[in-house]
Amino acid sequence: MRWIWSSRARRSCDRDGETGSLSGGEGQPDFICIGARKAGTSWLYHQLTVHPDFWMPPIKELRYFDALSRVERTNAPRCNNERDRLFLKELNQLSTRPGLDLAGYAKLFVLKGVLLSGDISPSYSMLKDDLVEEIIAHFPNLKVIFLARDPVERAWSQLSVAARLQTISPFDPADPDEVARCLLEPGFLLHSQLSKIVARWRRYVRHDLLRVFFFDDLERDPVGLRRSILKFLGADPDKPSGRLTADKKINVGKDKPSLTAEVRSRLGHFFEGELKACATELGGPAKAWPARYGFSVAEFREHSKSFGPIHLRYEPNRTIESK
Repeated sequence: MRWIWSSRARRSCDRDGETGSLSGGEGQPDFICIGARKAGTSWLYHQLTVHPDFWMPPIKELRYFDALSRVERTNAPRCNNERDRLFLKELNQLSTRPGLDLAGYAKLFVLKGVLLSGDISPSYSMLKDDLVEEIIAHFPNLKVIFLARDPVERAWSQLSVAARLQTISPFDPADPDEVARCLLEPGFLLHSQLSKIVARWRRYVRHDLLRVFFFDDLERDPVGLRRSILKFLGADPDKPSGRLTADKKINVGKDKPSLTAEVRSRLGHFFEGELKACATELGGPAKAWPARYGFSVAEFREHSKSFGPIHLRYEPNRTIESK
């Protein structure tokens, strides 16, 4: 694998005449956040970066376990001091080694010292079972965070960003058929299958070490959400994150098209099966998600009890379908 970043980003950390390497000793991440994409992971990274109990990597998404070899980072990483520079240097070297080097990945976190640290990479939600099992076997005490968001709202947010960045073909955001066609792309559909993501990771992570938090709480009670996450990670929730308040929103208001009632209704039917599965698998605020679109989760639960898990297939004009 090879870690790639732009020449501008590289120059920000180039310092002639400086050498260095990680000191001896053991290290490992205290936690990883596996997503979901467009569910508050940037907010979490900023909150933890300036909290006095944490030293967070100078890059939000390390992506070591999935697409490190295919990612070009156009934004310059943080490089405020020698610790940042050494982390970036070691990460670059690690990405050139063949195969998976979990010991080398763990060593990156020697730099955190006595502070807490972790890897916030939403793409880890797409990891296959065998890799998840290998990671957890190597880091049996690793805490895992998943930020969940209503699949309709999450998918719309991701789709809006892709349209703004022109990474997908142009479409009419007011046309339900065109929107549904876009969401059939694996990059959108797979990231919206929150119930399957959580179920996969729960197979390997100890119950007390995996925690699902909700975007609903970020909107309704960001102070309470911040406190809950910090307590789960073993940090002091009463310490401020510098001048950053819990209700500070990140990456919002960037030319996001309006979600019309017609498109919203169509997306609700598009994700009906997942909305009901989330209510059952995730609990908490997810229990209220189906009702937002006029669905009841009771029938879904009875079907699951009688016939086992329903294998979902998403189609633009269909609701949940069992195979």
